[in-house]
Amino acid sequence: MRDVLTAAVAAGGIAYLVLSWSFRRDATLPPVSWAVAVVLLVVCVGLALAGRRVRATVRQTARKPLEPLAAYRVLRLAQACALTGGLVAGGYLAYAGVALPDIDASSVRAAALSALAVAASGGALGVVGLWVQSMCRVDPPDDSGDEPYAAGEAYGPDSHRDFRD
Repeated sequence: MRDVLTAAVAAGGIAYLVLSWSFRRDATLPPVSWAVAVVLLVVCVGLALAGRRVRATVRQTARKPLEPLAAYRVLRLAQACALTGGLVAGGYLAYAGVALPDIDASSVRAAALSALAVAASGGALGVVGLWVQSMCRVDPPDDSGDEPYAAGEAYGPDSHRDFRD
């Protein structure tokens, strides 16, 4: 989550500097389409549906379990969507911030409103990406039978346990 917030703040700062420089130079802002918000929301829905399939597989309640590679791809997509959502939200909030001083003009107001809609959609994409990542989490087994590690012990590549016995 920290990476997503860092990306959002960095994108917002850079976008604010570039857009304010561009706005002072040309006195116009690039147009923002409402279609971007719609596309981001469609991606949110698709990612949430894919995440539900992974969660059902992890909980062993799926009628047809997902292949491990497919679940891994959903996880990577969720990570990419979370980061992209943060970048989009930060960038378009900066756009709305640059447009704020001239909000009285109807064209600027319309662009600022569509930028806020895109920023909200980007934020939703980031939240859904983080949520799907949490659905993809696989807890280690809690029995200490035939597993190479006991419950509560470190496991994975940075484990210091010797498995040769």
